[in-house]
Amino acid sequence: MSPYADNNDKLVLADLSDEIPSSSSSVPTLRRSTSVSFSSVSVREYDRVVGDHPDCRVGPPLAMGWGFFDKPEIDIDVYEITKAPKRRRKLTATQRRKILNEHFGISEDEIDASLQEVQRIKESRLQSKQQNKRSEKVQ
Repeated sequence: MSPYADNNDKLVLADLSDEIPSSSSSVPTLRRSTSVSFSSVSVREYDRVVGDHPDCRVGPPLAMGWGFFDKPEIDIDVYEITKAPKRRRKLTATQRRKILNEHFGISEDEIDASLQEVQRIKESRLQSKQQNKRSEKVQ
């Protein structure tokens, strides 16, 4: 920890004599007190790709891709006023397929291949779970 502070930091002198064993001398130490503030927001939108997460029960899972688009930086107050409300919603299998196909140009073949991979992962997990149950019974 540096004893120097920039404009946003304050150095606070703290007496840690209660925390130092009695055999050592009580030496005050410097502790940094910081505050954080924001003035602007940078938003990145990532591509969506076909995922392989097995918890998606029906249809193709969506995942975040590596590609992204940086939106222009905006003032934090403007962002807070204009941002979309937070809500979690589940997409239907048809909606996910449409997003992947129409918005991100992912072929039906690639979506179907992902569905097969998800099914393989689910079966593998089920086999592992059954093997664990069998081994617990033996012990």
